Amino acid sequence: MSTPLKCPVCGTDRKPSPDGGRRAIDCKRCGSFTISDSINDEIWTLEQRSQLSGWLRDQFNLGEVPDLTTYMVDEILALPDKTVAEKIERLLAWAVKKQRNLGNHVNLHDESAIAATYSTGQHDVYALSLYLIEEGLLTPRNSTLTNQVTARGFMKDGEAIKGPSAKAFIAMWFDDTMRPARHHLEKAVQAAGYIPIIVNAVEHVNKIDDEIISQIRKARFLVADFTGHRGGVYFEAGFALGLSLPVFWTCKRDHLDHLHFDVRQYNCIDWTNEDDLSYRLARRIEAVLGRGPIPGA
Repeated sequence: MSTPLKCPVCGTDRKPSPDGGRRAIDCKRCGSFTISDSINDEIWTLEQRSQLSGWLRDQFNLGEVPDLTTYMVDEILALPDKTVAEKIERLLAWAVKKQRNLGNHVNLHDESAIAATYSTGQHDVYALSLYLIEEGLLTPRNSTLTNQVTARGFMKDGEAIKGPSAKAFIAMWFDDTMRPARHHLEKAVQAAGYIPIIVNAVEHVNKIDDEIISQIRKARFLVADFTGHRGGVYFEAGFALGLSLPVFWTCKRDHLDHLHFDVRQYNCIDWTNEDDLSYRLARRIEAVLGRGPIPGA
């Protein structure tokens, strides 16, 4: 009997794939991705593997197949560790998505639960689940070895998705050539159920910089389009990251080569036309945050 192939990131059994300069990996924990044969995965600690696996699963859930390079590995491992509170919130969101409705059940032994919570193993997922059970958000494991998200759990997850704000700040290049893109960025945000905010469309008496800071602080997330590579967009994206706000990165494909290396590790939507931009951005916002609270948007 041949030895099962292992995922180079998490070590879970994986499906066979062609060898070559890059390997295509299909892992039940991490998802699908490609990786260079030159990467030395033997030096990674268990905690580093959980960070990489969690990041890969996030990208896979967005419908992406990331390409893991040495540079990307360094950038991912430099990201802040997830807190226990974030891991608990992630486990609840994962369970709600898996269960889908109140009458179904969820199996916490699913390998993807480990990656979704940036855990090192099943024991971590079990420890996180105890909190959800104590809070009445998850039922204890039953005779079929499954749990069930309660009605309270579904409500709690919905509250976390909506958050305190329904606004989305859009940072972009205010050039006449970008007017169609601006319309489609606003359209994407509205299609996902949120309110788009562009600072030059907001009436105010403050200095423009103060108004930008104020509007970002009030936002649920930020959309940063780097077409034209304006310094203000880089600043606004960085400020949002400092506030721990989700940032959605976009850039027209023929401007992508000049994207600053500090933001290249992020999963940027490289759009070719405005309809492409609108469709992909709305889809990604919903995949990450869920539909917003604005009805009819």
